[in-house]
Amino acid sequence: MSRKIIWIAITVIAVVAGSILLYNMFYRERESQAAVEEFEEYTGTHYKISDNYSLPGHKSMNEIAREEGVMDKADELCDALNGSEYFTYYEVYDKLLQYEGNYDMGYAFLHVPRGLTEEEMDDVIHQKALSGEEIILLTNIKGMFIGEKAFDQLLSLRDHITEGKGFEPEDFIFDDVVNVVLGSEYKEFYDIGDRIVVHYICEPIELNVIGFLDDSAAVDIGNIHVNLSTFIVVPSFKIVSQEKKGQYFNVAHSLFRASGIIEINDNVDIKTALSACDDMFSKSGLDYWYFQLGG
Repeated sequence: MSRKIIWIAITVIAVVAGSILLYNMFYRERESQAAVEEFEEYTGTHYKISDNYSLPGHKSMNEIAREEGVMDKADELCDALNGSEYFTYYEVYDKLLQYEGNYDMGYAFLHVPRGLTEEEMDDVIHQKALSGEEIILLTNIKGMFIGEKAFDQLLSLRDHITEGKGFEPEDFIFDDVVNVVLGSEYKEFYDIGDRIVVHYICEPIELNVIGFLDDSAAVDIGNIHVNLSTFIVVPSFKIVSQEKKGQYFNVAHSLFRASGIIEINDNVDIKTALSACDDMFSKSGLDYWYFQLGG
């Protein structure tokens, strides 16, 4: 049975901080929800998908996690996005991981907003949390979740493996141990076969290092460029067995899988493509939206 973390404040910080960093890394400042709901003439070819859960006026993640069938709906939406004829779906999203134990790898791997001083970054190192009756230390580090199609075809990350191997199809099904590929700067600290314990959505997960990327490996989508040298790359896994983790974890992660980036295909009308995306959201019954990237 997995250990349960009893820490309400850090739970909120962990989930919110993940969204904040992704936005700070990839995208411009988000407009208010009211402004987004007004008509906007979209002209770009790249759009970020996001769910609205826990935003003002929308259901909280706790509420949606208690509803029946949400995981299936999220999985079906992810499959629909991946199979669209109007746009290419990049199942890519960065999320907060929390390293468990004594952290001594410096500031480069930390999951923090840009512009913080070293003193401010020290605040995310060795945060204390209660696990059962034991006090554990957690440090916020960077994780990038990438789907099978994105890893192999769209981003061609398999071509950037310099040691070990890339992901296999079975790695995209959640299991007790999750295989990961590390960015090049992690080579100083880890070897193939090493295990790392992190917390993701407030649940402990054991990671197994199967490969390393070269220093040029990156998420390159339109005008987005994120070098992966300081990231743990995690397969965007599907959860088949719901008994391995709690319901909140299962639902939250399943929703994240449909929060990637769409790229309108060549010779496809933008409004037609976005209308198709809207139809997928509507059919799923889930609360998602998108916003234009770059500019």
